[in-house]
Amino acid sequence: MKEEVSVYEDTVVLDAGDGAMYAGSRSENQVYEKHMNLSITKMIGGGDYLTKREIHVVYTREDDNITFTSQVKDLKRRIKVAERADADYFISIHMNSSKYNDGASGFEIYTDNRNKDIAALVKKIESSLTSLNYTKNRGIKNTRESGQLYVIDNNPVPSMLIDAGFISDPNDFTYLNSRKGQKEVSEAIGFGLLQHLEDKNNKS
Repeated sequence: MKEEVSVYEDTVVLDAGDGAMYAGSRSENQVYEKHMNLSITKMIGGGDYLTKREIHVVYTREDDNITFTSQVKDLKRRIKVAERADADYFISIHMNSSKYNDGASGFEIYTDNRNKDIAALVKKIESSLTSLNYTKNRGIKNTRESGQLYVIDNNPVPSMLIDAGFISDPNDFTYLNSRKGQKEVSEAIGFGLLQHLEDKNNKS
């Protein structure tokens, strides 16, 4: 008996933060954030939870070959990708950073929670990431209170930014730079997204 596969008419834009000349933060041993962001982002898009359910995935970048003259122009380009795709959600993947070995660690998720749909999705992903127990949960941050983030506050598409951990923390970095850690985090994000879509489907 074949497994029943649900088909959703949803489009998700996956945004690997930073890229090209803007490398983002870097670890103590000189690994750049942009590469970790891209690896996790592509694992989300290529993972079973999205591909088997035929969720349409659009990337803002699939490699490090992007051209831009300023960071703001690049952020505008990423938002334009979501607009052109008529996306339902925009999920941006990043790493946090602090002083090396200062004790700062954990994941956190930023969004504008005035949109109840994206707020519900963020909670699903937060719960899924928490279940991995790879680092502390620093909570959900409302950009209206924590400070604006361009790809959220200038984006007509419901959006979130996930800081998966601190690249400056040895434990967070070791896990998130490993194949195992990246696979687990990407699957947790994909699972949270799928749970949210199933909930919406059941209510419709």
